[in-house]
Amino acid sequence: MAKAGDGAPRSDQRQRQALIQIRVTAAEHFAFRRAAQSCGASGLAAWARNLLHKGCGGPSASDRVLSGVLGQLAGRMQEIAHLAPKVPPEKIAQEILRVSQELHDVQRKVIGDDREGVP
Repeated sequence: MAKAGDGAPRSDQRQRQALIQIRVTAAEHFAFRRAAQSCGASGLAAWARNLLHKGCGGPSASDRVLSGVLGQLAGRMQEIAHLAPKVPPEKIAQEILRVSQELHDVQRKVIGDDREGVP
C-alpha cells in the first residue's frame, strides 16, 4: 500500500482533485440522469467523464449516418447530371423526384429527432 510522501503513484480516484458543481433545474437534473442511464453509465460523473474523453469534438453516430446518406444522395444527383444528355427528360425527372423524396424523408427524420431510421 502506498504511503504519503513515498512518491508512489496514486489510484485514478485519488488523482482526481478538482470538483465541478453546477446548478440545474429539477427537469435538467432528470434529463442529465436519463442521458447517463441511456448510455449505460454508472452515474453522472462517469457519464460526463466518458462524454469528455470519447464524445466531445467528434460527430455523433447519427451525424455520421446522416452525412453518409447526404453523400450518397449527392452522388446520385451527379449521376443524373451525367446521364442528362443521353436519357429522355422524363427519366431524368423521375430520378430527380426520387432523390427529392429521399431528401424530404431525411429532413423529416432530422427535424423530428428520429435519426435512428435514417436510410
